[in-house]
Amino acid sequence: MPRWAVLGLVALVLLVPGGAAQTAVPTLELITGRPHIVAYVSRIFVTPTERLIGPSYIEAQAVLADDPNRASAGLQGGVNGYRRGIEAKGGSVRDASAPRIGDERIAIVGEQLGTDAGSELQHGLFTWRDDKLVISLIAVGYGEQLPPLFAIARAIEGRQPGSESLTTPVPDEMSSGGIWDVLPTLDDMPEGFVFDKDEIR
Repeated sequence: MPRWAVLGLVALVLLVPGGAAQTAVPTLELITGRPHIVAYVSRIFVTPTERLIGPSYIEAQAVLADDPNRASAGLQGGVNGYRRGIEAKGGSVRDASAPRIGDERIAIVGEQLGTDAGSELQHGLFTWRDDKLVISLIAVGYGEQLPPLFAIARAIEGRQPGSESLTTPVPDEMSSGGIWDVLPTLDDMPEGFVFDKDEIR
């Protein structure tokens, strides 16, 4: 499966009230003028070779809002946008049970025809809110996607942003400090994954 095919399928709508899609995501609202978003970052992991079973791509996203209610509304809007994105490409989506993590949580499973004849891509999304912080884990590959995401979620459950200012990612290096501290590291990932990149969204 070409790498671009995976990336095009897993873009998650920015978690903002109303679920409105944004193309450029702010770091600090005072700089960008976007209200209610303090920081939004993502971290991507991939497998060097495609797996026949399990995820080949996992993305972790963290959004820090200025209010728990706005974070909750954003969580719902982001999930709805993710559903629509899969369904718009002819896929199907269903709800799944999720471990009790955070103040609220949603897990969904999606299925979509792959680029190879007769193949079917599996999507997994697990997102939860902890006060004003929303963390989303996204996986794409063949076979079940949610079990690895649940394991990652349990590993990083309870992490809080550090007091440091948000730093700009350096290519090929995993960022740390501030909101970066809530995201999984390689120690939290399934065997066989490598770090791809960090992004301020």
